[in-house]
Amino acid sequence: MDILRRTFSGAVALAETRVGAIAVFGVALATWWIQAIAMPLIGGRDFGTYLGAFVELFQSDPIDLGYVLGRTPIASLVTGGLLVPFDGALAEPVMSLLYAASILAWFLVARTFAGAAGLLAAVLLLVYPSYGILFHELASDSVYAAGFAGWSSLAVHVLTRPSTRGFAFLGSGAAALVLIRPVSQALILLALLVLAVAVPWRARLLWVVAYVAPVIAVIAVWTLHNGLRFDDYTLARGGKAYVIYRTYLVDKIVRPDNGPASRAVARAVAQDLLPHEPYRSYGITLDRFFDAPSPRMLDDLGSLANRRWGWHSDQAILRDVAFEAIRTHPVTYARGVARSFGEMLQQPLYRSLGSGGGAPAGSGAGDGLGETIVVNGKVLPKPSEGEAIPGARESGPTTPDYSIRTVWTSAYERHLVFDHPGDRQRYDALHERMDDLATRLPRRGGNSTLALRLNQASRWFPPPVLWLLIGIVALAVRRPGRTLALSTPAVAGLLLIALSAFGLPAVPQYAVPVAPAFALLMAGALFGARSSHGRQRSP
Repeated sequence: MDILRRTFSGAVALAETRVGAIAVFGVALATWWIQAIAMPLIGGRDFGTYLGAFVELFQSDPIDLGYVLGRTPIASLVTGGLLVPFDGALAEPVMSLLYAASILAWFLVARTFAGAAGLLAAVLLLVYPSYGILFHELASDSVYAAGFAGWSSLAVHVLTRPSTRGFAFLGSGAAALVLIRPVSQALILLALLVLAVAVPWRARLLWVVAYVAPVIAVIAVWTLHNGLRFDDYTLARGGKAYVIYRTYLVDKIVRPDNGPASRAVARAVAQDLLPHEPYRSYGITLDRFFDAPSPRMLDDLGSLANRRWGWHSDQAILRDVAFEAIRTHPVTYARGVARSFGEMLQQPLYRSLGSGGGAPAGSGAGDGLGETIVVNGKVLPKPSEGEAIPGARESGPTTPDYSIRTVWTSAYERHLVFDHPGDRQRYDALHERMDDLATRLPRRGGNSTLALRLNQASRWFPPPVLWLLIGIVALAVRRPGRTLALSTPAVAGLLLIALSAFGLPAVPQYAVPVAPAFALLMAGALFGARSSHGRQRSP
């Protein structure tokens, strides 16, 4: 026991030194490269859309506005930018540095509460498989994890030594997170925490303004950029219809009789989708369209809303449909949100075994032409991915004038039609560039055995919800000092996860980037010095 105590004391003493910080960074760097033996860097969620947005950011007249208007710029710039120099040779080194820097950031901020807290946070994150897996996927999720680590470190520092300049920097960091993932607009609400600082009200209000102003300014500037360049004043297209994903596809509570907007959309579906291929041949009725929805049907709803109610409406009709569904089925919706919220706090992240460098960015799902099904006595190719139809009827590039559209020539065959001369060449050039960038990811196959072991470790590793619960209990029992600073990153993480659950299903990539905040809360609450009072100290 004495040996263990002395070993722990020595480790804590080392953690409190500069050498300890260097050691944490070095171990994190080595950990990433060891994991890279099992899992080379691949494209993450929606990888192709970030490549498309990256390419079109530098074009004066993009051919597919769905890419450049559907994504905010920072994640796209990082995703595509890492694949440009030296044919993508810098992608893995930079991602390893981002991983190590994020681990170091969480270690350093935890160490401000106690050396033991920093040691616990660093060890926990280094052995947290899901966090390592996340940084072997190139897309917004890993970029957001690194950005959130930096923002959280700044938040703890500012709340420990509050100042107007500090809150202005913190607001600028939140604005940067918005440009990585638009859901970060919710961080504006954390201005309410500033009001808990025990200083005169005049100072509190000044700090709130200093924090909120950069976020609003950045949102306004990017919205203005999109309006002036692409004639669409939006931060990111699709935001108005954010909740339709959950209500239609996950909770399945969208019905034609929910309200006037729902009836209008149902009429549009009956007139513009169901009488035409592929819905006609595959026997999709109006009841089935709403009772058994699929992602391809949801894609058609979005395209239909743009065409029927206007490009500049940004699918606002679908927002109304979603709200009607929530008002009609509030209990079902609330249960779905709560279930997704709980699952995201527990779900591990896995690596798909056999993943290599990722599929080409421009490739789409196959049509499942090998197998067949019988629909109303007619033999048809079986749709892929368990879908009811082989593809969305109105899939294709997003254009305000509908000048590029998909034409179906049979139940499963379709092609794009271009109204304007030269659009076909521009479209092909865009996807050739996207495919070229995608092929610059590492091509080695990795080690499937080690990847399987890492997946297994991710499955059995204690979930973040456990860290959160331990942290909350320790806060209540031990009452450590600087509680506001310690808990703010965790509150921010919970807010972001909750907002994701309002409109989306349980996906681990929404929670893993912010999970280290719960490790910080637990470590600081367990080892941080106790305070004689619970309120934030005056500066």
